Amino acid sequence: MRVEAGEILDAIAAWIDPDIKFKELGIAKKHLVAVARALSINAQVVIIDELIAALSQKEIEQLYVLIELLKQDGKAILFISHKFDEIYHFTVFRDGEQVGEGFIKDTSQGEIV
Repeated sequence: MRVEAGEILDAIAAWIDPDIKFKELGIAKKHLVAVARALSINAQVVIIDELIAALSQKEIEQLYVLIELLKQDGKAILFISHKFDEIYHFTVFRDGEQVGEGFIKDTSQGEIV
């Protein structure tokens, strides 16, 4: 199990020793382990919900590397954020219904709000 965990963690460039106890990891590494766990069951969709708020700039850069690796592997990534500078394409939901979508570069922040 440790060998398989190490291979998955290496594949997503998480740089985490599989022998370290989960409770000893920082918040960023815990999130990476959660992504690795999803991949260990061959998840085709990975949902990342408000993850960046808890990360340092270096950890954010590592996350973007991970997202790129997931994309290259054909995984669908749902990246949930309320910070406009973190996203490229948006879908807006209000009261459980989709009320808009588009690319950030083509839309003003006021229109999205």
